[in-house]
Amino acid sequence: MNRTLVVGVVVVIMAVVILAAVYFPTANPNAGSPPGAPVELKVNGAIDSVSLSWSAPSSVGSGIIGYHIYRWYEGKSFNDSLVIAITSNHTVDPQLLPGPYHYIVRAYNDIGESPNSSMVSAIVTGYTPMVGFNGIRDSPGNYSFTVVTLSRPDLLPNAFRINVTQGGGGTLPHVAWITPDEYLALGNPAFTVGWLRNYEECEISVTYLWTNTTVWGVSFNPTA
Repeated sequence: MNRTLVVGVVVVIMAVVILAAVYFPTANPNAGSPPGAPVELKVNGAIDSVSLSWSAPSSVGSGIIGYHIYRWYEGKSFNDSLVIAITSNHTVDPQLLPGPYHYIVRAYNDIGESPNSSMVSAIVTGYTPMVGFNGIRDSPGNYSFTVVTLSRPDLLPNAFRINVTQGGGGTLPHVAWITPDEYLALGNPAFTVGWLRNYEECEISVTYLWTNTTVWGVSFNPTA
């Protein structure tokens, strides 16, 4: 075949392909669509925070601007509990109260959000606070106790259970705080213990309810 003719045929074919691409573009199935769901969502609960990491979806739609992290806690739906919008694929949800938390992540772009990632859960354990106190003998068998050291001042007293135990192992009624919403605070006369003059030895102990551990205690002789 004539070399000139071959070159001409090639040029014509290339021109036809270029014109077809210009006037009859192939439709992009992902154009104008949100991303796919993020994958491999992982969480790790700590004392007062949850760390999260995930991988980008395989389908990015019209592109990915960032990610929305949603948290479910105490009966709220995910749609009502957007934690943060972030562009990276990892973050930390800080300053959390103790308890269980559940998370999903959605990628988003100008078109909208992706479907939900898989849901993951984490437990925030909470601090085990250290508390110290002084007992003052008001009269035989009657004591009042005052907080003198406190390692974490933001815990509500309803996170604790206070028990007075006599030497024989029996448990007297637990002692309530002054008001239901009162914070533990230095110098507050948090509670009083009375009618113990018939026992040789008693123990005051406090259980931190989130972790079910005894935080502090003291033994004393009410009749001394």
